[in-house]
Amino acid sequence: MTIICLSFCSDLACRLISIVKVHVSTKCQLIKSTNLFFTRHWSEEISTPIWDFSWRFQGAIPNYLLGGVYALLREEEVVYLGLGISKGGGIYKDRGISRRLQSHVYKRDDTPTGYILRPHWRDKGITTVATLGFDKDRCYLAPALENFLIASLRPSSNMMNK
Repeated sequence: MTIICLSFCSDLACRLISIVKVHVSTKCQLIKSTNLFFTRHWSEEISTPIWDFSWRFQGAIPNYLLGGVYALLREEEVVYLGLGISKGGGIYKDRGISRRLQSHVYKRDDTPTGYILRPHWRDKGITTVATLGFDKDRCYLAPALENFLIASLRPSSNMMNK
């Protein structure tokens, strides 16, 4: 989806109208692009991983035991895509998505939900954290999926766009 914003600049001599195109990627586009990626790179008989959009900062993060990709959304808009595939250690071994989210996106809190967004993401109006997890044998695909999605969706907060 492309939003066209009109901005008016005036001075004593004239008015200038500038048209600025702002690219906005949606949840639906995220799913379609993910399916395209799997059409190209998934040849096994087992089902492909799917996005889980259910987490609202309460309870366990979907796919928290897996490595994979996560998306931060403001309502239906994809604002940021990230990768969580660390091997971890101790009792948190192989919990890539949850470890990455906890260190960069949210922190534990004494609120009723138990989690709050870090100020950077709260200020961007993030409402949903979606995850897509891979089992250990296929986790190597997560960086490729993240790169593919960033290139095709161009979320506003990914550094590659700046």
